[in-house]
Amino acid sequence: MSFKSGLKSGVVGVCLIAALPLAAHGQSLADALITTEATNPQLDSGRADAGIADEALQQARAAGRTSVNITASAGGQATDSNREIPAAFAGAGFNTEAGVANAAIEAARPIYTSGRVPAGIRSAKAGIEAADLGVEDLRQSIFFDVVAAYMDVIRDTEAVRIRKNNVDVLAEQFRAAQDRFDVGVVTRTDVKLSEARLEGARANEASAQAQLESSRANYGFLVGDRPGDLVSPAALGTPATLEDTLAIVLLDNPSLNAAKANERAVAEQVKV
Repeated sequence: MSFKSGLKSGVVGVCLIAALPLAAHGQSLADALITTEATNPQLDSGRADAGIADEALQQARAAGRTSVNITASAGGQATDSNREIPAAFAGAGFNTEAGVANAAIEAARPIYTSGRVPAGIRSAKAGIEAADLGVEDLRQSIFFDVVAAYMDVIRDTEAVRIRKNNVDVLAEQFRAAQDRFDVGVVTRTDVKLSEARLEGARANEASAQAQLESSRANYGFLVGDRPGDLVSPAALGTPATLEDTLAIVLLDNPSLNAAKANERAVAEQVKV
């Protein structure tokens, strides 16, 4: 990764991946998150933007370093007096040529900046921390969407299975009603009611299949790969109380910590 402090804030996310069961067959939630981490273009863009903050630090440090300027110039002058005398005296003049070259090297180093350079360096470092935490905030947001998309596919896959099973059951009931009608046990109305229930079940199955395809497409957009046979993850633990949850948020929330880092960066700019 190109960010450092994001690793600290991402401990919970890493532990989440490690805690999820890896199945011998099928695609696990951990697999989906790892693939997202490696291929998601939004994360790549965020990391690239965070790298810009590293350059700001180098610029802040350069303000206190020695600078060297080198300049050079060269020129020449030629004089032909024959061009200025009458033709009768041609050849009596003279020609002169002169060359001039200059070079200079200047080195300068700040002796006293009243704290401007150190403050600029501290501001740049705080900016790097804020940028890294911004990447981590983006990462957690994308991971949340991936988890939701993963569970949506599992939910909709199960819904399609249930709807299909319902169609099979109602199709069998319709065939039975048709057989009973043929032998005079039930009326044609009973057969039509059974057929209507079957058609309604088929419509519900088609709707569930459409929802599943939508969820699969959303999963592919986030993860970068179409879902295969997804494995239901084990239940994950949560903090015991609301106070415990708030304590974790106030300590590790990347969005909040990025705001604090930005505040420090601006305070150091005021000193600059």
